[in-house]
Amino acid sequence: TWTSTDACGNASSDDQLITVVDTTAPELSGVPADIEVECDAVPEPVAVTATDNCDPAPSLDFLEVRIDGDCPGDYTLIRTWTSAEACGNASSDEQILRVVDTTPPVIEQEDTRIAVLWPPNDEMVAVPLSAIDPQVSDACSEPVTWHFSGCVSDQADDGSGDGHTEEDCVVSEDGQTVFARAERAGGDRDGRRYT
Repeated sequence: TWTSTDACGNASSDDQLITVVDTTAPELSGVPADIEVECDAVPEPVAVTATDNCDPAPSLDFLEVRIDGDCPGDYTLIRTWTSAEACGNASSDEQILRVVDTTPPVIEQEDTRIAVLWPPNDEMVAVPLSAIDPQVSDACSEPVTWHFSGCVSDQADDGSGDGHTEEDCVVSEDGQTVFARAERAGGDRDGRRYT
């Protein structure tokens, strides 16, 4: 308001009305870019900050949504940060994390000699899956199942020595048993080795 008065006491005034409005939403800083990560290397949510031109302390909320994929180590995380200020203006930003599992399980066998086929009579001997107790682990998918997938010998199937046979090592169709021939070449006391 402006007011003017003259020497005789006459006065006049005029007003200016200023309406202050807040139409600007808070700004978010520190929202990371979308990334793809291994399932055992998913980062923790980062510390995002929110600032506003009128509200010194805007709110900041965090929400994480998981969308499962085809296996336990394959999924998507959508991380959303939302900030609102006292006048109701709000803004949000998100990070999409594509979580993948590209690492195969680890198989450890403390005792590499799991069975001794004796006597070396050229007969096929069944070694069931239950006879082996490997430590099988995976960074992302537990429990891990396993089966026999193949076997090889350190000697030819039909080589020189005591036995002359074919198919010295065969895996059953269901992968639960391996059949190995009990034979050795010549006088090698350790004999044939199957892997």
